Formats: sequence, structure tokens, C-alpha cells
Amino acid sequence: MFLLAERPETPPQPSCFVPFCRNSNFVARRTLLDQICERCSAPASRVALVGLGGVGWSTTGCATQRMDGGYNGSALQQHLLRCLPSSRHGSVLVTSRTRRAAMQVVEESDIIHIQPMHDAAAHALLRRKLGGVREEDGSIAELATTLDCMPLALVQAAAYICERAPRCLVRQYLVEYQQSDSRKTSLLNRGAGQLCRDKAASNSVLITWQISFDHIQNTRQSAADLLLLMAFFYRQGIQKALLRRQNSTATEEVSAVQADNGFEDDILALRDYSFITVTRDAKTFEMHSLVQLATHTWLETERQLNKWRDQFISNLCAELPTGEHKNWAKCQALFLHARAALAQQPNDKELLEKWALLLYKAAWYAWQQGRAGKAEHTSMVSMEVREEVCGKESAETLSSMGMYGEAEAMHRQTLARKEKVLGHEHPSMLTSMNNLAGVLDRQGNTTRRYNVSLALYKRACAGYKTVLGRDHPTTRACYQHYASVQNSKSSVRCIVQ
Repeated sequence: MFLLAERPETPPQPSCFVPFCRNSNFVARRTLLDQICERCSAPASRVALVGLGGVGWSTTGCATQRMDGGYNGSALQQHLLRCLPSSRHGSVLVTSRTRRAAMQVVEESDIIHIQPMHDAAAHALLRRKLGGVREEDGSIAELATTLDCMPLALVQAAAYICERAPRCLVRQYLVEYQQSDSRKTSLLNRGAGQLCRDKAASNSVLITWQISFDHIQNTRQSAADLLLLMAFFYRQGIQKALLRRQNSTATEEVSAVQADNGFEDDILALRDYSFITVTRDAKTFEMHSLVQLATHTWLETERQLNKWRDQFISNLCAELPTGEHKNWAKCQALFLHARAALAQQPNDKELLEKWALLLYKAAWYAWQQGRAGKAEHTSMVSMEVREEVCGKESAETLSSMGMYGEAEAMHRQTLARKEKVLGHEHPSMLTSMNNLAGVLDRQGNTTRRYNVSLALYKRACAGYKTVLGRDHPTTRACYQHYASVQNSKSSVRCIVQ
């Protein structure tokens, strides 16, 4: 026999009102919502959603429980923790930008990290927010990818497009966005009005980043500095070795251990705020492109861009090896960072030399990999800078300027000196021989130069084959150049005949 409690004659007054209506444009991430519902179904459960500002954790939380207390880190410090109920008849769902704050309320195992949307969900969100705005083929997918599938950024973009349609469509927005970093910043600083969003919360993805960055600056400056440096690298594959040179040059073992501990604490702080992530192999770090954009915007505003750009160039130049075969694995891992450095020309003369050397090494590797277009452009930029900084002494500079006669003379002097000092089978001597053959080939206005170029390539191929082996990549590259000159000579003969 069961006794049912009598219904009170007058329903009790509600203790609070939820200030938001249900978001009709909400796009459910089914796996994520299922995970939240499963966690919250346990009696007296507490669950926290943690992620980068603008990634969609607050919207997901509202869709799950239709409640947003708006409690932030400062409120927690004001003893509101005591007011959080613990009852078997309900559950508590917390949203936070930082894992450390969430752990004041829930256990580590009850934290769900919110990532940017998957492609399909991001496309669905854009289509809903764009409403009747006409779409071009592939433009929705391209815009979602460009904005890292970050919900708040997608909503901002859709609001901008809808406001200006039909004169602004998705394709036009993409063209505007890709004009420059300053234009990206301008577009992403525009708030997007959302009825279902807290009026006190920013509708700009860049401003939400600023809130988190200000807090990390106030609590751990070294971590903020580390983020400023990381923002210059390509957003994936950022190695620890690239970042360590910014720390003290400790020589004692104890100091080195302390520096390493400090670095790991900085990494932890950045991970807490979801500014960076660690790859599965725990060897490299990654960042969202929007985080890098926001960081660059802050650096320009605070006039610290040159300082951290110079540090980036120094670190990368020290780590990137030459393009020899033995270094290919490391060159491959750092090549995209070197490509990113191409757009970061410094002003200081000493840094210009490092920058030019960095580009030269990147071009060397690209050439060895058969990426002739990238190698030529990068090497030309490097040579122009080296000429500006060092003068017109180098053979490479003379060759890049089309002064092949002067370059030929300098290459001949270098080759003669290396043959005398190093011998006829030293790899460095063979490289100089290969360089001389190349500059003769580029002149290509007489049969004599063709013949000399062919003879030099033939000697270099034989030398590489003896020293490095027939299947060595450098040997094979030399044979390819040799064959190319032979083909060119054959073509000339056909035309003459």
C-alpha cells in the first residue's frame, strides 16, 4: 500500500525565474547531449562543461537544463559554493572557461570538455542562422572551416550577412574576411544580438578571448607570455623545443629543473583555459586560428608585436636545420612554421639576418623535396634580404639578380678553393660544383656553357654516387638536374635543325 502526498492547496512561489526562452536555432550535438544527460541522471550529480569562450558550452548547458546561474570565478570566491544544493532529487550543471574553477564544484572525472562543432553541426547552425539568405555551392562549408567551427564566430558571421543581404552573401563575407588580419578583427569584433544569450555576456568571440587572457595575465604572466610567443607559429605541430629558448638560459641543473617545472605550469594554465591543446602523442601543441588572431590583435594594440615576433624568429632559426637529407625529418616537422615566418619580416638588422637564414634553410629543404615553386619564391625573398643586409657579395645574391657572369666567377673561385682544401670527393665540394653547373645552365646562351654545365653535372653525379650512394636523395636530385640540362640541349638542337 502506497500513500501519496497531498497536493498543497496553493502552489509554492518559485524561488527564481529562468530569464531565457528556448533557442529555436539551437543545433544539438547528440553525442554531447547524451553524455550530459547520462551524467546528470545520477542522483545528486554535478557536471561541468568547460571550454574556450564562444565554443558553445553555455548554450549547450541551457539546452540541457534550461538554467544558467551565471556564476563566474569571482562569484565562487564569494562563498556561493555553500549555496549550491546537494540533493538526490536534482543535479547541478556548471559552465566555465577554466577547468580549475570547475574543479571547485565537481570532480575531475565529471568535467566534460567542449570542443568546436563537428563539420555537419556547424553547417546546420549556419544554415539556420542564415535563414532565407541564398547560399553558393560550398560556401557554407568553407565559412565553417575558416571560422574553426566555433559557434559564436559562426553566429557573428551569419548576423553580419543577414543584416546586409542580398548585397552581402556568404562568398562576399569570405572575400572580406580573407583580405587581412585587420579586416578579420573588424568583422569578429561585431557583436551578434542573441535573444537567448545573457545580456551581460559579450557577443564577440574576440572579446570573450580577451576576458580569459586578462585573467591569465593577472594570475600567471609567464603563461600569458608563452601564449604570445606561440601565436606566431603555425597553429599545429608546435614543439616544446621551439618555445624553451624564451626562458632563462640556465646552466645549473637545479635552475634547469626549475625552468622546466615553470614551463609545464605555464602549459597547464593555457590548457586550463583551452587556449591550447596537447596532441595524443603528448609531443606537440595546437591552437585555434581564432585564438592566434585574437592574440595578434592584442599584440598590435599593446605595441608588443615586434618583441614577440623577433623571439619567434630567433627560436625557429635556431631549431630549423639545413636541407640536407639527414635533416629531412626535422625539416618536415618545422616547414609549416618556416612558411608562417615568411609573413613576419622583422625590422632589426640582426633579426633580418636570422630571418633570411631561416628562409634560406626552408627553401633548401623545399628544393630537395621537389617543391620548386615554393623554393624559388622563398629563396628570392631570402636573397633580397641578404643583399640588403650583407651587400652584393654572395654568389646566390648575384645569381638571383640575373648577374650570372659575376655569380659564375664567384662560384668558380669557391669551387677551386674547396677542391684544393677538401679534395675532389667531399660533399661540400660537390655541392659547389653542382651550384656552378646550375648558374651556367641558367645563362644558357652558348653551346660552350651547355657543355661545361653538362660536364660539371656529370662529375657531380659521379661524385655523389661514390660518396653517398646511387639511391641517396641528393644523388638522385643531381641526376634529375643533369637530365633536365640534357633535355634542354636536345630541344635547342631540334630548333636549330
